[in-house]
Amino acid sequence: MKNNYPVYVKVCSFFTLIFYCSLSVSAQVGIGTTTPTATLHVKGEYVSPTTSTQNLFSEDFSNWPIGTNSNFSRTGNCSEGWVIQQSPTIPAASICTSCTGKMLYITSVGCTIDATAIVPFQTVQDPSAIAVTITFDFKKGGYWDELYVTLYNNTSPSSSVTRVVADRDRFDRSHTETFSISGTYSYSWHFNYIGNDDGQLTVDNIEVSEVVPTIPGSYAFRMDDNGAQLGAVLTSDGFGNAFWKIPSSPRPASSRTMHS
Repeated sequence: MKNNYPVYVKVCSFFTLIFYCSLSVSAQVGIGTTTPTATLHVKGEYVSPTTSTQNLFSEDFSNWPIGTNSNFSRTGNCSEGWVIQQSPTIPAASICTSCTGKMLYITSVGCTIDATAIVPFQTVQDPSAIAVTITFDFKKGGYWDELYVTLYNNTSPSSSVTRVVADRDRFDRSHTETFSISGTYSYSWHFNYIGNDDGQLTVDNIEVSEVVPTIPGSYAFRMDDNGAQLGAVLTSDGFGNAFWKIPSSPRPASSRTMHS
């Protein structure tokens, strides 16, 4: 028996090698499934995380000093950029329906102007925050002036951009939009107005809230590397090596040129 034992080991090793070699050539591996249909078949069910919402900022501009929170360039007779005013200083026709008391106000009558009001809000409190929502009311009184609203990443500028464009039309409405964020950064809202001797714009009742997961979701696939972060996409190099990468950011609204 002792003489046969080494032979048995060698024979088993030989057939084990043949078995694994055949697996590497033709087998299909299943994770979460016993009937794989591809070389690597991962099957799982995505369950969304349970989330909750908490308010970060609410402002009707009754006591908010604009101070250094506004910058602008101008030509013509514009004496100032964004200001905080109320009726009767603001023409009644330029006040949004749901706006009362003091509000952000700007005019381009008699001049061209490119001005940005910076509305900082309380730094995202929860590092697990996954989204931020802004709601505001506004009214535009001219046909050619525009409003661009940017969620500005104070750590890495212009992380995401929304265009609330009031172009060739008059708007009087409320706007709500949600953006993906990373809770490890701080943010602010930039209201960029571009006007060309056209009209007035009012903004009021800004509210900001964050969405945080209270119960994590479950996922079919997870790959950790140094590039894994919110908004990253899975890509590869020319050799098939996969990695996470943040796609190129869109051009900030403030870099757009004015209408002539």
